[in-house]
Amino acid sequence: MACQPRVEITDKFRLVVHYEKENFKKGEQMLHIVIDCIDAAKLAEFWEKALSYDKLIALDHYVILASKTGSSEPQVILQQVPEPKITKNRIHIDIIANDGDIEKEANRLESIGAVRSENCNYKEYGICWIQMRDPEGNEFCVCQGFSNDI
Repeated sequence: MACQPRVEITDKFRLVVHYEKENFKKGEQMLHIVIDCIDAAKLAEFWEKALSYDKLIALDHYVILASKTGSSEPQVILQQVPEPKITKNRIHIDIIANDGDIEKEANRLESIGAVRSENCNYKEYGICWIQMRDPEGNEFCVCQGFSNDI
């Protein structure tokens, strides 16, 4: 399990996550991916299964998910906000299909609530990916991953 943070809410929409200094090597950085959503608890269920993460903490209108391996993979914070998603995301998550079978991975994600976007299949530079949306409409992709040959 990833290191356990100390979490505090300083006001209605500000979450501060504190990590113990000894959990990080000098020069190492921690990365969080924050997803705004209408229902943090419900959307956390989807992303917990999609990424094979564990729920680290649920606090007020935040849910923090972390890698089960305790590796340096980024933590995901679901942040409940009052406004719905309106336009395309300017940043998104790519889920790399472990065995390169993006159809199989897309089918798995559909079974837990994701939907494929219209015109969802793409191929560029020999890499294929499928564009999808989580249960609240946030875009993400299922990819084969890149090799050093590109």
